[in-house]
Amino acid sequence: MNTVPPNYPQHFTHYAPDHSPLDRGDGEINVLAAVNYGFTRWASRSNWLTWGLLLVAPGVLIFALTFVLIFFGEVVPIRSDAADNLSFALMAVLVVASVVLTTVVNLWIYRGGVVQAAEPSIRFRDFYTNARVGHQLLLIIGVVAVALVLIFPIGLLFELAKGSPKADMLILLGLIVLPIALIPFFFLVPYFIADGRGVFEAIGDNIQAGRQHWLALLVYFIVEIVLSQLIIGLTFGFGVLAVVPLSAIIRGHLVRQFNCGYIPVGTNG
Repeated sequence: MNTVPPNYPQHFTHYAPDHSPLDRGDGEINVLAAVNYGFTRWASRSNWLTWGLLLVAPGVLIFALTFVLIFFGEVVPIRSDAADNLSFALMAVLVVASVVLTTVVNLWIYRGGVVQAAEPSIRFRDFYTNARVGHQLLLIIGVVAVALVLIFPIGLLFELAKGSPKADMLILLGLIVLPIALIPFFFLVPYFIADGRGVFEAIGDNIQAGRQHWLALLVYFIVEIVLSQLIIGLTFGFGVLAVVPLSAIIRGHLVRQFNCGYIPVGTNG
């Protein structure tokens, strides 16, 4: 069983804003309890509106920025030799803005998930308060660096296996199976960070959780991904407004269970 670290964030009291009592997780993970809790919170209309604002606002901003840039390009006279440069610059602005907004929204989603693991409703400021942006960006940089480092040995393996279809197939199979097998050890790391852990501490906690509950976390992740993609596809993308909050709340609750963090009494299974 885990213990509450001395530096555990004291953002929550022993009672939620609606005066419902809170308890601490027991250091174990109960996926079904987290899923049940997620649907309970997800069903609240006020929560839907707040999460919807978080997910829709960036798209509106990008649309507005696109409109302004197109309008600027149409009304400002430009020499033909500079038109291509302007088009490239406008596209670069849109790409950078999209990447920045997507990153920020994802970081806020992680924080919102752990906040709703205890509180019955969420305010918009809860997404960015104590979002631990620096730690999350450090994690992203680390993931990108590791991916770049792995490109060379993977390419070398394919080069060595050139001319052998069987070897190529084995390498491809390994590149599919191994990442899937490792998913339970890493997919909750951003939520551990959002709940107050340092980067390496969060990685260590997720590895420990994956070691203790590998099959349950793997099955949950696969089912979540399959159902999410199905719902989003059938609703022409609008399903993301329901899938993202539900996923974040469930994952936040899983982390709170394992972190011995505050969760409503009776939701630990």
